[in-house]
Amino acid sequence: MKNYLGIIADDFTGANDTGIQLSKKGYSTQVLVDLPQGQIDQQAQVTIVDTDTRAASEHDAQQMIKKIASFLERNQINEFYKKVDSTLRGQVGAEIAALEKELNPDVVVIAPAYPSLGRITSGGVHYVDGQPVADTEFGRDPKTPVTESHIVELLKPYAQGRMAQFTSGDDLDVVKSEMDAGHTWFVCDVEKDDDLQSISNVFSSLDLNVLWVGSAGLIEYIDFDLEIEGSVTEYLPSDASSQVLTVSGSLSQKTRSQLESLSHADHVQTLEINPIDLLNGNLDQLDMNELSKNQDILLYVDSNQTNIEETNRYREEHGLTKEEVGNTISKGLAVLANELIDHFSIHHMILTGGDTAKAVCSELGISVLELVKELETGIPLGRAQLNGSDQWIVTKAGGFGNEQSLVHATNFLKGMKQHDE
Repeated sequence: MKNYLGIIADDFTGANDTGIQLSKKGYSTQVLVDLPQGQIDQQAQVTIVDTDTRAASEHDAQQMIKKIASFLERNQINEFYKKVDSTLRGQVGAEIAALEKELNPDVVVIAPAYPSLGRITSGGVHYVDGQPVADTEFGRDPKTPVTESHIVELLKPYAQGRMAQFTSGDDLDVVKSEMDAGHTWFVCDVEKDDDLQSISNVFSSLDLNVLWVGSAGLIEYIDFDLEIEGSVTEYLPSDASSQVLTVSGSLSQKTRSQLESLSHADHVQTLEINPIDLLNGNLDQLDMNELSKNQDILLYVDSNQTNIEETNRYREEHGLTKEEVGNTISKGLAVLANELIDHFSIHHMILTGGDTAKAVCSELGISVLELVKELETGIPLGRAQLNGSDQWIVTKAGGFGNEQSLVHATNFLKGMKQHDE
């Protein structure tokens, strides 16, 4: 029987940066932007679904996991990977427990680390760039703050006493001993990429049904039982005159520095949007006469402290949840992006921030994104169909990349610089 892999992620950019690791190996890989009502139209070897539950309640997140797991099983998916955030945002424990209940695996292997991006786990504590994750900007995330850096403590309410820690140097005998004691949830220390390979080697050798739980870091080292078929789509850069639209609703300080670098490029015109205007619905249309078709466009909401404070004040005054505010801002940016794409016939986009990226694709009516190439670690390029033409889309999680990542992605799309060479 032919095997198909299903990846369940809790946000859109995470779905993409994980799926691209399989595309790099030659597997056909698609991300479903929205769940189809019936069957998947075209079966790829790897299908990724975004539950869009990072900011959801525990109950809603678990119900969505149940729904999507059932959907994937009906569509011939027989191997699974649970993608979680490499900074532990979202309903991590609740979603693992829900998926375990649906799939009934023998063992759950949990390794959210992504060493190449500075996210590691040591002694069960998760670190981002050398700091416990709860002490970083992710602990202050306006929508999904991380309050616990110790993964065992974070997951304890969901593991029902079945938790064990897997540390560097542990072998198969250690795992079997823990399993004999009734421990089937393994939280893994990962400080370097070699640790991810060791985790894959040890748990794959069990010859048991394993539910793998991790970020884009772990999945690269797992040998799923898939066959390579056909060839992966290749991107042929357009000419330098092609217009690129970058849309950002990310609150990450890293993205803020990337936006600043992009805004200083000679070929970029900027549209900074006040989030309060989006919340009030005051931006129905853009004045296209102020924009040039000969320059790229940066459409964004700044994550400066003033905007954050004013947005929080608006939320409290209007009795809104953080999720409602975030969704309204993402939706507003998506509507504006749609206007720009339609007016200027844009076929190249860079979308940063999972909620924003998902909202833009949904607003455009894009249902499937085919993953094609990884431009930088965790920054993939995908292809979608829009009105019968190819739409090339780069997605980037808010906290990923370096100061020049958006500039590099823009140049790549325009064929101006092959920055991976």
